[in-house]
Amino acid sequence: YAPSWSPNGKEILFTAFLLGKQPQLCFVASGGGVPRPVLPPGTPGRTLSGDWSPDGSRIIMDYTDNLESWQAQLQILNVATGAITKLPGTEGLTQPRWSPDGAHFAAIERRSHRILLSDAEGKVWSFLADALDPSGIYWSADGKFLYFQDSGDAEKSVYRVHIGEHAKEKVLGFGPWLTTGAAQCHFTGVGPDGSIYATIDHGGTDLYALDLNLP
Repeated sequence: YAPSWSPNGKEILFTAFLLGKQPQLCFVASGGGVPRPVLPPGTPGRTLSGDWSPDGSRIIMDYTDNLESWQAQLQILNVATGAITKLPGTEGLTQPRWSPDGAHFAAIERRSHRILLSDAEGKVWSFLADALDPSGIYWSADGKFLYFQDSGDAEKSVYRVHIGEHAKEKVLGFGPWLTTGAAQCHFTGVGPDGSIYATIDHGGTDLYALDLNLP
């Protein structure tokens, strides 16, 4: 889920759902290989989402050590040393994203369904937008807009917010796909030219033929 290229193009950060284990944020080499967890071995908790710093030296991620209730706190991992730093006051925030210029973090406050924006240090957070059920937040390449999906919207629509103006506008509704057989439509990214990336899930149904012998 949510694969993200490192700035140098050598690694991909993604969420792995492994059989019999808690989902974890992992690295994998862009040329292929065995995924390795972002968290150090023996770490009791889990992290579901994260993002690279613009220079690729750090990763911001949501982390919880309570596997029964998702009460995450944002933390920053130093990729080279493995050192992890907690961001105070970020309890309940998830899906953090680093702005392209490194000047902001964006994250979702799960309890209130709000999208918040921070300063470069992650100390001061302000309201950016709200939604019925926000998910999948991504920055535009120029850092002027933040895109997100409202999964509570009837069309599972994608919106964007202009950072300077706090104006929310609808970019795309998935209604045409949802009414023609798609089970789910997931917003998965924004291209450099503003193109919307999405995964259209038509379900995993198989067809079978049965021979019925009646008495």
